Amino acid sequence: MNNQDDPLPKKCLKLLVGVVFFTSSNFISATPPAVLEAPQAIIIRGNSVVAMASPGYERTLASLTGIPELDRIIEAESDNRWWVKNPYSSAFGYCQFLKQTRDYVEGKWKMTIDWQDPEQQLYACKRLYLEEGVRHWKESRSEWDK
Repeated sequence: MNNQDDPLPKKCLKLLVGVVFFTSSNFISATPPAVLEAPQAIIIRGNSVVAMASPGYERTLASLTGIPELDRIIEAESDNRWWVKNPYSSAFGYCQFLKQTRDYVEGKWKMTIDWQDPEQQLYACKRLYLEEGVRHWKESRSEWDK
């Protein structure tokens, strides 16, 4: 098999110890395409990149939750950025939970959630969505229910 037939050329093996950039054509590239800047958020579970959010790029390159409707909610609420704080309210994080919602879920589930931890935020977003549906995001429905 020559290098042209090899789906992962040897030069790409260097990516195992370097930075991996995903392109819109679904292959791994050793150099980032001009459209993508350095990612601002990368979520890795085990050996897999679960999601990446980059400035100037409108969508994450993978699902954050595995639930398409919840992914659209997160994209509409925070543009897939876990650290976002609404300057006009107490809304914070991926799902833009208000302080009263954060307190509500911690009380309901009898647990403390570290709201500065993106994985714990995703846990709370997903669990609340699965238990109560979209009612907590009804105000933004026109943005994510397209």
